[in-house]
Amino acid sequence: MWLTFKGRLQTKDQLLRYGINVEPKCVFCPADEIMDHLLFECSITKGIWKCILVWIGYIRDPANWMIERDWIIAEVKKKGWRRDILKTAVVETVYAVWRMRNDVIFNQHTLDDTVTNRIKEVIALRCIGYRKFAKHINIVNLCIV
Repeated sequence: MWLTFKGRLQTKDQLLRYGINVEPKCVFCPADEIMDHLLFECSITKGIWKCILVWIGYIRDPANWMIERDWIIAEVKKKGWRRDILKTAVVETVYAVWRMRNDVIFNQHTLDDTVTNRIKEVIALRCIGYRKFAKHINIVNLCIV
């Protein structure tokens, strides 16, 4: 996450700047892979992030990473359990997108349509261990109450 928040994630545009010969296209769509596109301008990753936000209780149309980053920083400064869950959601979503991207590139996997549910499961499992979050998570239905 530190690399992501600092804008230093090794996306294909970064690798090309270092002289590494890679195909510049996003693995999810025909656009070039830059960090802002990968997180969350790409229609696939935007859909994942939007679904996670709605699950937590935020109704917003995700933008590129820089706009989302600024919104996340402002939002988590506010009080409330939902903001604490948002912190976990950001980390888990970025990690899942990065892993899914790497699986497609390095392991020739296809896109996984269950990634959103897996992100929800991980968030729920992380949160039920904390008393202040446990009452807000329904682990059976994977919903926030």
